[in-house]
Amino acid sequence: MKRSILVGLTLAFSLVGCGDHEQIPPTPFSGTPAVSSWDEVFGSAQQMVLEIPWEREIVVKDVLLDSRANLFLNDYRNDRIVMLDPSGQLIRQIAPPGGFSRLRTIALDANDNLMAFDTDGKVVTSFAAPDYQTASSYSVESVVAEFFPAGSDGDIIAFCPTDSSYLSRFDSTGRLIESTFRPRDEDIGTFLKRVQSGGLAGGSGSEGFYFIYPEEFAIYHYDAHLNLQRVLKSEPSEWRPALKDFPDDLSPFDYKPAHKDWWDSHSAHVGDLFMPREDVLAVTLSKGSGLSSENWFLNLYSREGLVLAEGLPVPHGGRIVGASGGWVFVATAPYLADDGSLRPASLWRHPLRLDPMNRGQAAASLPQPPR
Repeated sequence: MKRSILVGLTLAFSLVGCGDHEQIPPTPFSGTPAVSSWDEVFGSAQQMVLEIPWEREIVVKDVLLDSRANLFLNDYRNDRIVMLDPSGQLIRQIAPPGGFSRLRTIALDANDNLMAFDTDGKVVTSFAAPDYQTASSYSVESVVAEFFPAGSDGDIIAFCPTDSSYLSRFDSTGRLIESTFRPRDEDIGTFLKRVQSGGLAGGSGSEGFYFIYPEEFAIYHYDAHLNLQRVLKSEPSEWRPALKDFPDDLSPFDYKPAHKDWWDSHSAHVGDLFMPREDVLAVTLSKGSGLSSENWFLNLYSREGLVLAEGLPVPHGGRIVGASGGWVFVATAPYLADDGSLRPASLWRHPLRLDPMNRGQAAASLPQPPR
């Protein structure tokens, strides 16, 4: 009974505090970019050609790296998880009995156990290391875009962009414990549900996690109980864009030429947030026409908001799909070659060599290439 009352009070308090990002004065980003090119930031890339047999060509949405440098790929086109060894060789394919219906996102805990969210049924499934057999599953009441395990008690923290509050903590049975964060402009929030960009980074240890939402260029730092600790934010600029007011004469539920014109009038759009190392925050941005632009760029900051690099074009015509352990992973989709043959997708692994403590200097040690 006491727990029910406490949970109710926690939920009530969290919902009242959904505008918490407006209650803490922002800390501005500081300095100017220390480097200006991708090659100044990253070492030589390693390419993995993803020729993994299946009905359709693999298209990578997320990449995770475990403690042994094994890779977990979210192949959302085929609704499967692919596990590769450090050299890119197939170890296994992972799915619950009966398979996934609409695999959305994946996460690893501190013990290399894997978790996945399936949009159909809103199911979170856990797979136990090292064999990754199904260990447990439960349903939540939200559509989860990204999530990560929160501690050792089975709780998760999730980004749920179709809910009224976008950040939620669920226990190991799927029960909502607390939630927070709402966009400042409800119309923009409604319109952005079709984009569903933004994301989470961090989540391990006692440092909490980081969150970004494309309404404006602000990085929010929360503790594990969704208490806001700090906001990194400066005046809008080309590489730190903020959305203009949503036009009064447009419906946020539609997407017509006038909506596209409003969207395209911005210098860039916030994509996702990553932590390639514990001391570096990486933000992806897109430029181009329409909601599905594939021209991607990268900004890098220290956790304290020191500007390391901004506007770096992502190479290979690809998109960043993961970053951890000192690596950034760039995925390219299958494509038709000039001779008419279908070329498979590739995953490019780039070692981060920038040292935030010595701005612009190469780090003393790079991640070692897997053997």
